[in-house]
Amino acid sequence: MPKSGMAERGRRVYIANGCFYCHSEQVRADYAASDVDRPRDAASSPTAKWGDRRSAPRDYIFDRPALLGKMRMGPDLANIGKAAPAEEEAAPAQPSPANPAAPG
Repeated sequence: MPKSGMAERGRRVYIANGCFYCHSEQVRADYAASDVDRPRDAASSPTAKWGDRRSAPRDYIFDRPALLGKMRMGPDLANIGKAAPAEEEAAPAQPSPANPAAPG
């Protein structure tokens, strides 16, 4: 089923802010590093993780276009909504050579 409600709103923000430049949605093989188990902020909360499951190909079946990106410089944000408060998610990206269109 296609995304709706907050999920679709988040997708539009992801596209508008060029988040796919740094946060690719590439599904990784099991032997590759997983962001799920990596601490989000080890200094303030060593137990806070990036999510409770990895991205899967079925997550993108209705995405047109699929925003897979070319490389990953930031963590997988697919399941961040369960892990981070809304104000943390809303922090704008900073412009960079990879993402010149980012607000900032």
